[in-house]
Amino acid sequence: MEELAEEYLVLYRRILEEEAREPGSVRYEVLKAAAVYSDRKLLLEKLRELARGYGGCVSCAHSKPCEEWPFPECRSCELGLAQDTCGKWTPIE
Repeated sequence: MEELAEEYLVLYRRILEEEAREPGSVRYEVLKAAAVYSDRKLLLEKLRELARGYGGCVSCAHSKPCEEWPFPECRSCELGLAQDTCGKWTPIE
């Protein structure tokens, strides 16, 4: 879970740095998520909640953060498989 959190934190730092360099360059919703989830403790709580309560890519160890919509609830398969038929689901925790 720590490794997953670090992926998000790196992504959020990049988003916040981009906005600092060029104000208005990042969509408001994405900027807000980056600001809120930059708190490691809050991010870990959210990821654990999602891992316990959801199926599919959101709770799978073979998933990665969505680049365009970097919310913890949005994850895609790093193996390139379809969410409902992949047969490779492995719990994050």
